[in-house]
Amino acid sequence: VYPNPVKDVLYIENGISEKQNYRITDLTGSVVLDGFHKTEIDVSFLKNGAYFLSFENGETLKFLKN
Repeated sequence: VYPNPVKDVLYIENGISEKQNYRITDLTGSVVLDGFHKTEIDVSFLKNGAYFLSFENGETLKFLKN
């Protein structure tokens, strides 16, 4: 997952099934975006801060929006 920090578009490479769901949450645990796997996720609408990207398989990654 790159870049980190991200400005507008978050890119996801390899290892994620096309049928796998993703979820982006803020630090309070509120879901700000979810959907099916994509190679690019537009996060330009998110406010600056730290977010968590979780996948259906339980893997969680932290990324920053600036």
